[in-house]
Amino acid sequence: MLKDLSNSQEQMAAQISAADERFEKLVFAIHEGRLSTENSKRSIRKAFGEPILREAQTINGSEFEVWLYRYAKQFFGSDKVYLYFDDAGRLDRWQYVKAKEAEDVQVRQETESEIPSP
Repeated sequence: MLKDLSNSQEQMAAQISAADERFEKLVFAIHEGRLSTENSKRSIRKAFGEPILREAQTINGSEFEVWLYRYAKQFFGSDKVYLYFDDAGRLDRWQYVKAKEAEDVQVRQETESEIPSP
């Protein structure tokens, strides 16, 4: 039983390491200018794996599926990449947010919600 537990922990550690490597590969691709609007969900998934989170959003009247990538174990204080796919499944745009910027955005959102309406 202990051997099975040890093997399971090793497998989880390997999966986390692989996910982090895919995230770093995505960040590198962004910095190198290798993402384009020609990329599809399928090509992104094949190259960088499954996103941490998927969410539907409406932006300026247009529907998008937004994918979030970040380091696997760093819930807070991690760089993040948001990929926005149009209704045809093509990459429309992306956003790379450094960890400090993400913290600043969270603080601004909380501050804005505390401001009373006129």
